[in-house]
Amino acid sequence: MAASSSTSPLYNRLLSELKPLHDRLFDDVFKYGSPTTVERRSRSQAFHPRAAAYFGALNIDFYIVKTRSQPDTDRMFSEDSLVSEELKRAAMTYNRCKEGAVALSPALEKMFGGDLEVESVKQFNVDVKPLLHLFLEHEVGHEKIVTHDIFVIRAKNGSSFVFDPTGYQFGFNNYLWTYDEYKSRFVNGKPRPVCPEEEARTRSSAAWAK
Repeated sequence: MAASSSTSPLYNRLLSELKPLHDRLFDDVFKYGSPTTVERRSRSQAFHPRAAAYFGALNIDFYIVKTRSQPDTDRMFSEDSLVSEELKRAAMTYNRCKEGAVALSPALEKMFGGDLEVESVKQFNVDVKPLLHLFLEHEVGHEKIVTHDIFVIRAKNGSSFVFDPTGYQFGFNNYLWTYDEYKSRFVNGKPRPVCPEEEARTRSSAAWAK
């Protein structure tokens, strides 16, 4: 897939048009949940043998997401939380890429169906190269290697882009990238198309299609 400069008119158009979907995902879905804290995980803590080599080779910071024992709100983070914005976004999107895809797929289909510049929007599954990694408290000692779902937007001019509104869980600091930049920086191996059956289940959800 060809890359397009991040300063291209199409990139800027997509960045602008996708932002309301991105923001709504955080406002309507991701900010809610049990109140949490995020703490740095010691590198001396052992990983499960099935994933020890993988995580041991990563030169990144690890964090543990802990639920507060007496929640007093349905938001994960209060306005006076001392957790950094980066880690707030990471915790809010942790392990929620499929949930995000189900919520967004109908809206993306509606937004770009018949578009003069966009040829297709497809869901892909990738092996990521994380910049940070979170674990829920109960996952410590039971870790496993995870994969990640993204949307690839292919334009009629040959350029392609990645829409990844849940990449914050791995420390990715944007929601739209050129395909080549995203693949070179954040992906191991080749992206895999999501199976037709799962795509059909995703499309059948009318979550945000109205």
